[in-house]
Amino acid sequence: MKARPLLWLLPLLTLGACLGLPANSFPDSLDTARLYQHRVAATEPAADTVPLVVPGAAWLEADLEGFLPERTKLFYDLRGRGSSRAVKRNLKLSIESDVADLEALRSRYSWERIDLLGWGYAGGVAIRYALEHPEHVGNLLLVSPLPPRYAPYWAEYQRRFSERIDMEAIAALDHWRATGRKAQDPAGYASAYTRVSLATFCFDPRDADRVRSTPYGIEDPDPERVGRLKEAIFHRLGPWVVSPDSLAALERPVLIIHGDKDLLPLDGSREYLEHLSQAQLEVIPQCGRLPWIETPERFFELAEAFLRTPELSPSTP
Repeated sequence: MKARPLLWLLPLLTLGACLGLPANSFPDSLDTARLYQHRVAATEPAADTVPLVVPGAAWLEADLEGFLPERTKLFYDLRGRGSSRAVKRNLKLSIESDVADLEALRSRYSWERIDLLGWGYAGGVAIRYALEHPEHVGNLLLVSPLPPRYAPYWAEYQRRFSERIDMEAIAALDHWRATGRKAQDPAGYASAYTRVSLATFCFDPRDADRVRSTPYGIEDPDPERVGRLKEAIFHRLGPWVVSPDSLAALERPVLIIHGDKDLLPLDGSREYLEHLSQAQLEVIPQCGRLPWIETPERFFELAEAFLRTPELSPSTP
């Protein structure tokens, strides 16, 4: 029996890979005060470093504690997701609006250049941001990123997802809703719901127990509301293609880290190497979508070495 994907799990990894969405897809306001932000000051500041910006704080912040102490880091949650304020009306959120929010944050903090760490969907945001604002980007660290095109990778993702998800856990969540327990304990339901996705992402589901971050909202912890929001974004994407020519023009250092047991096919990350002039790919064996949890020693070794390498200008030999 195939899994019946939950709304927020199915589109989670690919919401935002599409380029070229219409301008009217922007939300009515880009007020960055609506975004959860945590700016971590450098404890060992170095004069030649740039800030590291990490979208998707709810998924990453607690588990990256202590990462690159010499850097100023900004963790933030995308609009309407994580601990950012819930979107109560039908704003047409898209990858365009997420990129615009990232640029608004950079401008708010008056940072001329930033490094980016993007995981999953946020990797799509990071790539699109770099394509639109290359003058403001140093190094790009992409962890299990969205592939550069929809086909053939999305169908394979769906197949792997259906095979890996725990149907007994899905039945337990159905019981929460049917008995009214979800309404009585919304935070407990959100925690149980999140555990299903984390276990699906990890090659060894037991690794999910080590996750310290809280990938659901504090203000409104209903993951199904977020699921509907993500489903709407996904509906606007269509079969995306990131232009090979635009990737070839991106002269920035890129490191892609991809687990060989990821739900998304490794060939998607390999395809980036065909077009990006300064990209490298590190494949971590026996690892799913959460390498900082599943294989932390190797992940942090790779990530820190890359982000501590000064970004070279395109003219540097």
